[in-house]
Amino acid sequence: LGIEEADLQTSSYSVNPQYNYNVSPAVVTGYEASQTLTVTIRDNTKIGTVIETAGNNGATDVGSLYYEFEDDSAVLAEARDEAIADARNQAEVIAEAMGANLGSIVSYSEYSGGGDYYRSFASAELADGATAPNIQVGEDEVELNVSMTYAIIQ
Repeated sequence: LGIEEADLQTSSYSVNPQYNYNVSPAVVTGYEASQTLTVTIRDNTKIGTVIETAGNNGATDVGSLYYEFEDDSAVLAEARDEAIADARNQAEVIAEAMGANLGSIVSYSEYSGGGDYYRSFASAELADGATAPNIQVGEDEVELNVSMTYAIIQ
């Protein structure tokens, strides 16, 4: 599917014994292996095909789809500029209502919820011949909160 090896990661692997509890004491009848493969898909048009291919090649549980920015610095810079302008406007309105003027910035802090945007769907038990689901990527927003403290000049 054109997915780089670096974009495939085994994120968990386990082997657990399976028991026959109809006899006493219970006996091990075999083992069940489970592997979780995390796939980074850089081309959103391939999402459905990747899920379909996983089901057609033995995956029995598919889920935990999430989106994240590869580089969100430009979007965060734009959000920061807007947040700072909004904070300054608010401070000016408050200072004016108090009959004062804004002085210099005393403190500044910011918080961003991060660049991970999660969408989840129910795990799907996939059988051979499963067809690609229609996954809608949609649109997400970047949110950045700023806190600014200004000196007030009377």
